[in-house]
Amino acid sequence: MGNIKTSIDNQIVVNTASEDTSLEEILLYVSQNINSWVDKNTIWDLSHFNFQDVSTDSIRLFISKSQNMSEKRKGLKTAVVAQSDLGYGMMRMLSIMAEGKFQFQLETFRSLSEAITWLE
Repeated sequence: MGNIKTSIDNQIVVNTASEDTSLEEILLYVSQNINSWVDKNTIWDLSHFNFQDVSTDSIRLFISKSQNMSEKRKGLKTAVVAQSDLGYGMMRMLSIMAEGKFQFQLETFRSLSEAITWLE
């Protein structure tokens, strides 16, 4: 089971997932904590996340299950940070597949500093 840590800095929620976290665990974490983030932009730092077992089908399922929760963050921004080529590509694919399905803006970045700049 993975570990997700959350911090709030300058009204930006930063969620950091460990290497052994799964997409299902991220969904569960979001469902349990989203009410704390409804008025804040969010970063998901997946720099250490293991993308080896992430498939297109698991991304489709993630998007499908996330759609209902996205209403709570309508008009806000979510940045995903993925430094590896595989992770960046997978998260870009998620962003493209989720276009028009989420109520918030979603972008993928290679560094935390780029993500913060976009959110500010």
